Amino acid sequence: MITPQLILDLRKAAGISRAEAARGFGVDAQTLRGWETGREAPSYALRELVYFYNELIANPVNNDKKKEIGKMLLTERRAVGLTRESVAKALDVSLGTITSWERGTNLTPPYAVRMLLRYYNSF
Repeated sequence: MITPQLILDLRKAAGISRAEAARGFGVDAQTLRGWETGREAPSYALRELVYFYNELIANPVNNDKKKEIGKMLLTERRAVGLTRESVAKALDVSLGTITSWERGTNLTPPYAVRMLLRYYNSF
């Protein structure tokens, strides 16, 4: 069973801050804190959150890797002629999130990489 303590323990085992985890996962830090303390129940995203943490534990991501992933996402987006704004709107994420993923300043969660590539391949 996935408990608030498990969510907290997995994030700590992944070695990332609450703020970085929240940005990477696409929620605000207060939401993640609510999940970790049990004050808020995770929505549909719970399985993806656990997967995200497990991926980080198994395959730590350094700054070079974040930038490499971001460059690939930027290249793919440009190849299909989309703007950051249109992608953010279509996927219901903020423009800042798309920008930080493409610049490699924030970790792009594995589920988001899959989602973006599926979206780009639909064009």
